[in-house]
Amino acid sequence: MPGVSAEVKTRRYRSERRAEQAEETRRLVLEAARKLFEDRGWEGASIAAIAKQARVSEETVYARFHNKRTLLGELVRLAERGEDPRPVPAQAGPRALAATTDQREQLQIFAADIVLRLERAAPLLAVAVGASRS
Repeated sequence: MPGVSAEVKTRRYRSERRAEQAEETRRLVLEAARKLFEDRGWEGASIAAIAKQARVSEETVYARFHNKRTLLGELVRLAERGEDPRPVPAQAGPRALAATTDQREQLQIFAADIVLRLERAAPLLAVAVGASRS
């Protein structure tokens, strides 16, 4: 129409409750996937089984993670980071390692830090090895 602006104003929709629900769903899917990967291995942990265990639809799992490889990768990343959500180099262990120049102390700090990370990630890394064979 002549004289009418074609500009359309949009308003961003942001719902805290929806964001909380999405995070809870993500957590449930990750917990289910971790359990099934560790119990059944790569082949036995299908997206359908993960969705059923998490009580969500398969489409929900695919929409968030796209595939099993991405899901396993996210679980490994979380295991590496532990309780601290920051990237590994920003965490206390690696920062202490970088801050010292004494090689013995560096080895002690590194060993203490890496043992914890490997203990958390080892079961998932075993699944990844199984995945690489299939």
